[in-house]
Amino acid sequence: MAGLDAEEWMGELRARFKRGVPKRLKAFWVAYGGEARRNATAAARIAGYKHPNVQGAKLKARWPKVLEIVNKQYLESVGVKPDELVSHLAEIIRDPEHKDRMRAIEVNAKMHGMLSEKLAIELDRNSLMRQIDERIEQLTRSRAIEMGTPLALPAPSDEDPSDIT
Repeated sequence: MAGLDAEEWMGELRARFKRGVPKRLKAFWVAYGGEARRNATAAARIAGYKHPNVQGAKLKARWPKVLEIVNKQYLESVGVKPDELVSHLAEIIRDPEHKDRMRAIEVNAKMHGMLSEKLAIELDRNSLMRQIDERIEQLTRSRAIEMGTPLALPAPSDEDPSDIT
């Protein structure tokens, strides 16, 4: 495991297995903290599990102490702590001339849960039509005031125009 101390997390695994840690399990944790860069599915695939998308999550859930140790060691090995990363992003965001400012804003917003990949729209046709009518009325009134023309708009009715017989 590049840069990570396997003795600490291997000790956790050895305490559970009397005959030795299974090779595939050891390979999973080595890959998780190394080549897979803390991606459980990729680590399970590298270790040779048949259903990596299921097994990766299960192994993380089954070995929380090992997960904690490997994650801590990984973060220490990459050289940037999370609080340092946020601080550096803030510096970039505050610099209006920085070439990567917009990217830093996006990353920061994602880190703090401000962005969603889904756009949720609830559309109520009657409410939308009412809002459009109100906005047209506001614009018409302000245009009339600008032109100095008195404007007499008909009072809004509660009748539905489609009900006219």
